[in-house]
Amino acid sequence: MLKNLKQTILLSSLLHDVGKFYQRADSGADYNNSQFLSQETKRMIDYLCPRSYGGYYSHHHVLWTYQFLFDDKIKAKIPLDNDSYTEFVNIASYHHRPRNIYDNIIQLSDWLSSGMDRTKIEPEQRVTTREDLYFLKPVFELVSISDSHSIDSGKFYNITPLSVSEEIKPCKIDTSRHKELCKNHWERFCDEFLALPNCDLKVFLESLLSLLRKYLWCLPASIHSIDDNYISLFDHLKTTAMLSQCVLEYFKDAGLLEKQRLEYQLMDQFRSSSNTLCYLMCLDISGIQDFIYQVSSSKAGVSLKGRSFFIQLLSDALSRFFIEKMELYQTNIIYSSGGNVFLLVPRSKIKLSREIQKDVNSYLLRAYNGRLYVNLGYVDLSFSDFFSKKIGEKWSKAIENTNINKKRKFHELLGEDSEFFKPGESVKNEICEFCGKDDEDIGLIDDVRVCPECKKFIEIGKRLRNFDFIVEVLSSKTFSGGIRPIDINDSASPTYFIESGEKLNTLLSKLSQTEHINVISVNDTSFIHEDHNRFAQSYKFYGGNKMVTLSDGKIAPFDYLAGERDDYSLHFKRLGVIKMDVDNLGEIFKSGFKSSNGGIYNPTISKVSTLSFFLDWFFCGYVNRIAQGKNYIDIIYSGGDDLFIVGQWDQVIELGQEIYKEFKEYTNHHPDFNLSGGISLVPPKFPILRAAQIADEYEKMSKNHKIEIKGKEVRKNSITLFGKTVNWNDFMIASSMKDYLGEIVSKTNKGSEKAILSHLKRIHDSYMNEYNARKSKITSLAELEEVISYTRWRWLLIYDLYRFAERNKELADSIDYLVKTLLKEEKTFNGKKSYYPIMYYLDIPVKWVDFLTREKGRS
Repeated sequence: MLKNLKQTILLSSLLHDVGKFYQRADSGADYNNSQFLSQETKRMIDYLCPRSYGGYYSHHHVLWTYQFLFDDKIKAKIPLDNDSYTEFVNIASYHHRPRNIYDNIIQLSDWLSSGMDRTKIEPEQRVTTREDLYFLKPVFELVSISDSHSIDSGKFYNITPLSVSEEIKPCKIDTSRHKELCKNHWERFCDEFLALPNCDLKVFLESLLSLLRKYLWCLPASIHSIDDNYISLFDHLKTTAMLSQCVLEYFKDAGLLEKQRLEYQLMDQFRSSSNTLCYLMCLDISGIQDFIYQVSSSKAGVSLKGRSFFIQLLSDALSRFFIEKMELYQTNIIYSSGGNVFLLVPRSKIKLSREIQKDVNSYLLRAYNGRLYVNLGYVDLSFSDFFSKKIGEKWSKAIENTNINKKRKFHELLGEDSEFFKPGESVKNEICEFCGKDDEDIGLIDDVRVCPECKKFIEIGKRLRNFDFIVEVLSSKTFSGGIRPIDINDSASPTYFIESGEKLNTLLSKLSQTEHINVISVNDTSFIHEDHNRFAQSYKFYGGNKMVTLSDGKIAPFDYLAGERDDYSLHFKRLGVIKMDVDNLGEIFKSGFKSSNGGIYNPTISKVSTLSFFLDWFFCGYVNRIAQGKNYIDIIYSGGDDLFIVGQWDQVIELGQEIYKEFKEYTNHHPDFNLSGGISLVPPKFPILRAAQIADEYEKMSKNHKIEIKGKEVRKNSITLFGKTVNWNDFMIASSMKDYLGEIVSKTNKGSEKAILSHLKRIHDSYMNEYNARKSKITSLAELEEVISYTRWRWLLIYDLYRFAERNKELADSIDYLVKTLLKEEKTFNGKKSYYPIMYYLDIPVKWVDFLTREKGRS
């Protein structure tokens, strides 16, 4: 049997299609015209490439894979001995004409990843005439849950390294430049490939995975079909690699590794096989909301951030702990963010997974008194599931099974832990000013009484004020200053360090004797550093790695963000709290994928992985960029598909609008990709737990909101502010009207600046009295509008506002436009059409302007 079999198979699967990238950087797609292929490699076409039914060679890209991997510089970089290296290159290159059982493993994993019948040899396509197929199209365009259609925006992702920048957003592209762009991209990739750390194979594999994501995220897996043009080459390679570990275990259990090679007929049978290949596993951390927000002090921002960051580290630690114990690799992590983890694991590992869950929950029960719990749910995946459009259905089933287990917390420990039902000791000591619980070990931090648990999260929060690296250490040792989310005496349980760039080398010099270290650059994909070449190197995007600090370097408390500071120019001091997330994401993953002609599309693992990545990149990475310039904003959490942000109230509202606008642009204004959220405004010393609960209640109101558009009921896609819920379209109109009213207030005669707001408030109250009195009897919005359109509010509007205009003659035209806007049936303002009558949500801009212009003493 091949030495280092698992790692060699993994490496082969990760690089089996690297030739597609190399080929596109070449001067011609046809191998005869190649500038890069040697004559020796060209002669390998008889061995590597199958013949199509027309007698032509197909799958030419394997020639470029073969050429790249046998380059002397590449060979010197990959830490394999000569015999293993030769076999590795052959396994990666022969997957379309397998010589042995190892080639069969890559071949079958490739088919499963693609999720379509790749056993039939494709016709020869030496030249792709459509230049746009060289560019990745946004995967969002394949989704439709409201109508049986897909959209085509004509936008693509630029061929550029991954980063947190505008360049990653889809845009109009000159597709004729594809060869030039691919060539430059390839050269940069090769330079960084040769700089990868390679002290051992595990270090190399982890670093390689990050490099492949950086460069292959924007390249389509296939350039021969418009329906494959949405899946990145990186996601295809990653899912092929994760599946290769499952296929390897299956072949081993079935005794197939003893065979020389599986013939075509036997391989073909896997497409319809109902045998279980692997399990899709979902891990979900219960109790996150209460755990994070159980802080009450206005100075608890540092603790809140520390708790939120700890949950993200717990997600990462869970992922790492499970794959290490199962002897798998990071490729088998489909998704990990915000307390949710999805893994693909071989069928032989499912019993072990339950034992790992038991160990983790036993620790969490002792450490956090049952407040945190890891739910485990899974569903089997057969070979045929990958070809029969069932991945989305199985994804939903895994989540459903996990949710069922939420109602049986710690059930796996019952009967084994004699202390489980023993009541906790009742202590009556001092009260922690951060979380409110009594504890016998209360201490002082900055003259504030703090329990040991809050002290731990305060210390974490302090390190987060401005950090650049996360160092992950796998060791059974305990390290001073490290964060160990699963504190079990096991080398599979990682310890994390949070460091700035200046202090990183000092830390690494102290850790050099540990088992395995991964140096993770935060929000910076320039992650390879020569002086760290003894360690794995990678990067991750993290929402909010920079926090607002005071002049002494301490993290600013909530009352400071709310306006309790010398430079605050507004007299209305409130902390803004916003929560937002993506609407209908579960339904999208389950049944949202469509083909380019509107038919149901196969939601393969690659497509699910691609969509998850692009959503996570927006929330973990790009939200940081959107928030730049907002000097009094702290991103407590942003990742996966949701966010939680606090800060100066007006900046929070503005940021919410900007995030929504950017998200809609990022998803090409797709009608099925929307955000709903809630914004609460609370006094500076208001308990953050309650502020978060209010924002959460408002978010639920937005999720339940519905309007009628062109005869169809449209739900969600809404925001709640000041207790009023409106569709985002109408909220943007309210925001424009806020600016309009603010201009009127600023030009009003001295002494009566706020009169216009008082008039509008009285008029709006009259309108809503009529509205609320009749809405229970009239269900149609159009009919309700007509019934109340000529009630008392109308006469108040005309009388009050025109009298105001008489006293402020220079504002006559502005007032006249405002009156006509609120009266006219077209429901438009500045050319933008509203779904609801503008009178319905007039209180939003009125309150907004009132708070912005609030005088001292009325806070």
